[in-house]
Amino acid sequence: MATVNKPVLGYRDCPDCGERGTVHMAGGRRHNLYQRCDCGCIQSSGKLVQSRLWYETQWLDGSKPETTPAAVLSYRDYQTELAKSLGRNSQSITGQIDRESQTDQGLQPDPDTGQQTDIRPDPEPKQTGKTGLYWLAGGVALLAAMVGRV
Repeated sequence: MATVNKPVLGYRDCPDCGERGTVHMAGGRRHNLYQRCDCGCIQSSGKLVQSRLWYETQWLDGSKPETTPAAVLSYRDYQTELAKSLGRNSQSITGQIDRESQTDQGLQPDPDTGQQTDIRPDPEPKQTGKTGLYWLAGGVALLAAMVGRV
C-alpha cells in the first residue's frame, strides 16, 4: 500500500542527503512533525529532532502552523541542547556520522581501505558476581523447607 503524506507545511534541507525535503505534521494528539526526502523519512518524536524540524523549516507562506508539536523545546533550550549534542556525540541527530569528531571518539580512517578503525583499547571484561546463584540456591532451599513441612 502506498504511503499518503499529510499536506506540505514547509521545506527543509535534509541533513543526510542534502536534498530539499518536505515537512508535514502527523495526525494524533502530539502533532509531531516529520520530513520526507529522496533518502527516506525522518519521523523521530524526540525533543531535539522535533525542535530541529520546528525551528529549521522554511514554512509555506512564512508562518508556522498554529499547533506546536508537544515535544518542541523553547528556542533557548533548543540551542543549548543542540550545542551539547553536536559537541559530544559522534552522530548527528538523524544518525548521520560526523566525520570531524571521529578522531576524538577513538576512530581513525585506515590508510589502505579508508574504513574507520576503532583505536581504543578493548575494555576489561566485566566480572559477574555469583549473587544471582546464591539467591537461586536460597530460594530452592526455602521451597524445599516449605515442602518438607507439608
